[in-house]
Amino acid sequence: DYPVLKLKAGEARYMVPVCLYMATNFFPANSAYEVLRLNMLQPLQRCYELLDNFDADAMGFHCRSFCMLYNQLNADALSNNAQSTRWRLYPKFHLMVHLCESGENPRDSWNYADESAIGNGATVGEACQPNNMHRSLIDNYRVFEFRPTNIEES
Repeated sequence: DYPVLKLKAGEARYMVPVCLYMATNFFPANSAYEVLRLNMLQPLQRCYELLDNFDADAMGFHCRSFCMLYNQLNADALSNNAQSTRWRLYPKFHLMVHLCESGENPRDSWNYADESAIGNGATVGEACQPNNMHRSLIDNYRVFEFRPTNIEES
């Protein structure tokens, strides 16, 4: 078994260049599997680079390349062991391709902040008594106070 690295999506994307650097410089690709794994990381890294200098055609191309190479790793893993969970494909891959081929920068539709707020709310909720959980959540997430905008000030 291999160690599992658990990261949030916003954290994991910063690991891609590190993994690519390590794979290129410290783990030379000596087998077809290792070459495929390295080749899979390269278009993923390129996708993240394109978020800052967006090019719709390049984003679609590199995203598809990443998903096809990842799919090949999945197929190889399953051919060796039908129960393998290594390189498993998830529905998010399908969504990723649609997002990258939309012609819009995927950064414009990220929802990291929403995911963090849900996690933070669950953490606050766990610390509350059931009878006053709703009050604790509201107090912790009160962002602004109500100010009527349609009333003229005198």
